[in-house]
Amino acid sequence: MHSGKMIKEALVTSKGTQLSLATAVGCDQSLISRFFSGSIEVSADLLTRMAEHLGMEVIEVLKQLKWDKFTRGIAKLEARYK
Repeated sequence: MHSGKMIKEALVTSKGTQLSLATAVGCDQSLISRFFSGSIEVSADLLTRMAEHLGMEVIEVLKQLKWDKFTRGIAKLEARYK
């Protein structure tokens, strides 16, 4: 599961909005939207603030972020050497 999806699911469960999350963590709502769609990565710091705000296990979210970065790297290599 993509780390953005993890955060999005927690946000939906808490009945929050992208705007309320963005305000709480100090970023723009459009950044949250792009992160949820998977079009951008966010820093570990911002991801930590989101997870903490939503009461999530931060270490699990950070592990997923690391996995996301790894799989994106593999996909780039595969595309390069096709």
